[in-house]
Amino acid sequence: MENNIKFLNEVLFFSSAAIFISSAIVIYLVIEYKKKQIEIENNAVLDKINLEKDRLKIELEIQEQTLSQISKEIHDNICTTLTLAKLYLNSNSNNDDFSVEFGAKCISLISKSIEDLKDLSKSIDRDVINHHGLIEAIRLEIKKVKGYKDLWFGFNTNGEIIFLNSETELMIFRIIQESMNNILKHSKARIGSIELNYYSKNLILKIRDDGVGFNIDHSNKTKKTSGIYNIERRTKMINGTCKIESKINEGTAIEINIPYK
Repeated sequence: MENNIKFLNEVLFFSSAAIFISSAIVIYLVIEYKKKQIEIENNAVLDKINLEKDRLKIELEIQEQTLSQISKEIHDNICTTLTLAKLYLNSNSNNDDFSVEFGAKCISLISKSIEDLKDLSKSIDRDVINHHGLIEAIRLEIKKVKGYKDLWFGFNTNGEIIFLNSETELMIFRIIQESMNNILKHSKARIGSIELNYYSKNLILKIRDDGVGFNIDHSNKTKKTSGIYNIERRTKMINGTCKIESKINEGTAIEINIPYK
């Protein structure tokens, strides 16, 4: 009888110990799970904060670039054309022989300035996407640089056009503007091209030029230029991937893959 009681006490002890250990393990796992959940939630909040900071930084950079673009466009094109019209008028202000041909030249120069101002206004307006859509916005941007330094830009679309939300299309447009700006400033290209390929699940944007190119391996090892960095960062903002290929004297090709969802 005494042995049975001892046996029962041992069973009770080990059972209690097992229950206690199991409970401790469950409590530990619950605590760790809660900690993990809190960590995930905190990381999500931090990611959201960083994303908003990136968006704000990009918007400020875009505004700065836009102001610089306005200044350059007005100085290089519009002011030059209006100055030429003024010189025509001044040189013939006291001339009684004011010909119809001369008047037509002045009207033509002033009309060109008005058209340049309209194109500039359309291309820098944030609502250009809402008003005209991505395709027309790109055409307006190409029209603006037409004939610049003997550079020719081609543009075409493939597949059935899918309209994305305005924020995504605006970011794509800014990427294209940045790429065109890089081509105009650095590439010494004669031909550039923009291609939008619409597939069932994604959009692939291709931008190419036949310019001087650059050493992509060297660029990856050293600090990237602000242009490339901006393109990659803006691509990331719309959950896209960016691939850049370039060879010295063989031009540069940029391919950006943007999922619809």
